[in-house]
Amino acid sequence: MTSLQQTFDRHECRLRELVSKPDGEQSYQRLAIDLKVSEDDVIKLLRKAKSINQATELATSDQYEWPSLISMDAEQLPSLDLALFPTWMGAFARALSASTETPAELPGGMILAVVAAAAARRIVVRISDDYTEPTCLWVAPALEPANLKSAVESAAKEPLQIWESDQAEALAVAIRDTTSDRLTMDARIKALRSAAANVKTKAGDVQRYQDEIKQLESDLPDIPVPTRLWTSDATPETFGAMLGQHSECMALMSSEGAIIDILAGRYTGGTPNLDLFLKGHSGDSDVTDRLSRDSVKLKYPRITIGISPQPEVFNALASIKGGEGRGLLARFLYFLPASRLGYRTLDAPSIPQGVRTTYHAGVQAMLNWPANVNTANGCYEVELSPEARSEWQNFRQWVEVEMRPDGSMANHKKWAGKAAGAAIRIAGVMHSALHAHGHPWDTPIDVETMGAALEVVAVAIKHSRAVLSAMGSDEAMNNARTVLDWLRRMKLPSTTRRNIHAGVKHRLPTAKLVESAVDYLEERGYVYVVDQVSNPNNGRPGSPIVVVRPELVGGVQ
Repeated sequence: MTSLQQTFDRHECRLRELVSKPDGEQSYQRLAIDLKVSEDDVIKLLRKAKSINQATELATSDQYEWPSLISMDAEQLPSLDLALFPTWMGAFARALSASTETPAELPGGMILAVVAAAAARRIVVRISDDYTEPTCLWVAPALEPANLKSAVESAAKEPLQIWESDQAEALAVAIRDTTSDRLTMDARIKALRSAAANVKTKAGDVQRYQDEIKQLESDLPDIPVPTRLWTSDATPETFGAMLGQHSECMALMSSEGAIIDILAGRYTGGTPNLDLFLKGHSGDSDVTDRLSRDSVKLKYPRITIGISPQPEVFNALASIKGGEGRGLLARFLYFLPASRLGYRTLDAPSIPQGVRTTYHAGVQAMLNWPANVNTANGCYEVELSPEARSEWQNFRQWVEVEMRPDGSMANHKKWAGKAAGAAIRIAGVMHSALHAHGHPWDTPIDVETMGAALEVVAVAIKHSRAVLSAMGSDEAMNNARTVLDWLRRMKLPSTTRRNIHAGVKHRLPTAKLVESAVDYLEERGYVYVVDQVSNPNNGRPGSPIVVVRPELVGGVQ
């Protein structure tokens, strides 16, 4: 870039305003002194400014018809109404949102996952003779860093941690005593084997040793294993083993995107290992054969996921090989709330102790429900009331229509295909919370609970549609948004592409990236590019003029 070009870029607004006046070009002698250039250079600068103004006038006049605008602005997404959550669940969600000054979707999503983790151990929802839904959920509210995501996650899952700790403490003596007994018996078995293997041992004694060894082995006590409810990181193999040990029901909880890395194959050499997780969402049986240990056979695995990663982590989720085709992306309930950073009071009230205590008591009451000894999976079945079923069927039919080519879910059919099932699961979780201190399996899900669940899903639909659409965005769109934000901020009716590059160089370091971004904007009707400007130094074509759509910079609406 020449020195004269730099002068033009620095003083573009002043030069263009000057030549827009009737006597503007008569001021070049004083301007030469102000700009510290020659009078000949002033003439060149003014001519360029006049050319830009003329191109702008042409593009913004009646002679130029702007094409239809293909908007890149994000859809205004609705907020999640935490009043939809029942009793203690909703009270704690609202208090946590207020105390952390975070958008409702973050505490709401994480609490929904925690309560689902508790409900899924014992509750499934029966819709018809051949159709049930488990109550595990995959919930993913995304927010940028510094939004207290870890604090929200910790507060939400605290009752899970306390319950696990209490279980481990209650079993501590039994674990110690049983471990001691096994060590003694193992030592006795080892001594008997040694004696039986001795060449001097008589055949009759060998048989007696073998019989005693077999009896001891059959009497070996199992060391109690404290129940685990959740983890934040595990290999697929380890997680499968944990499911087998803990009633085939576990949760993956994290305020970051580590779980996405696991799904993408962090522990499997970059090869995605999705089978266990996909089956753990749907409750399908799974068998994992391992070389070093016994096979893990799961009859009815239930996996809950609650994560709050940065929004860009969703791109990593979308890039998982086979994830889209096998329905991985369709299983998440996504939320994309607006950050409150910059608008917080930083003086929010603490969570009332009574609200916290009631929340803990509710989750732990659900965790203490006894297993159903009459079913293989230990779960109880909850049915829908006739009114709730009718409400759900209406929603199910609406989703079906929206998947048509002209419908709102036409581009997201896989996700939409699971929306009705998600509504059933959420209703089951809410019903479980409502009857946490009783027997939810004795009462059908009522129409009020179903209506609240459908409203939650309605919000999730709009957020998830925005996330799934953004997953398909390419680098050109992101770069175009950078340029568009700069144009709106500067409020210039037109400028050169070179000047745009100077303004966004910290984000788009090469001229090629800016050119691609401007072309992207022109294709969508945001700008009009004029290529006939002469360079003020040598008369050769210079940087193209980028005329901005008038309404974007405060012009005619």
